[in-house]
Amino acid sequence: QKWSLSAFTDENIPFKSSYFNLFNYNHGALNEHRDRCLITAIYVKPAPYFDNSPKYTRLWLESNEQKKNSWMDIDRVVYESHQNSVLILIGEELERLSDSKLNALRHCTRVNPSDANPIPNSFKNPDPLSNPSNNRLSAAFVLSDPFASSCLDQNEKRER
Repeated sequence: QKWSLSAFTDENIPFKSSYFNLFNYNHGALNEHRDRCLITAIYVKPAPYFDNSPKYTRLWLESNEQKKNSWMDIDRVVYESHQNSVLILIGEELERLSDSKLNALRHCTRVNPSDANPIPNSFKNPDPLSNPSNNRLSAAFVLSDPFASSCLDQNEKRER
């Protein structure tokens, strides 16, 4: 059978809402959010241009759900470890399936998440505080529950 876009809409195809994403943050950003799917695996490679400049878009993970705006700079952690890494983020589907034993943490890709206003259509608008080039590149695999409706479906409006 020839592959087609029906693979994303046919209810009989398992993992239909799972996908692989390559993203160049010179051309967009991600506002603070929690992933909706089971897990997201993000390949993180220390960038040769990474330094103490606050102008690079970076991957941030909220390090403490109880204390808002407590962010961990994942790019800095990986850079200082001198190793490539894969970050596994728990999504809301897995949080629900685990009865909240595993938590979907907030994260974003911005210059500074603590004082950043949300960017409208952030997936196609870069962080206004970032350099025009040499921002992070991202490779992410998003795995969805094979029996759930698509995590890409937005049947209800949610804050991001």
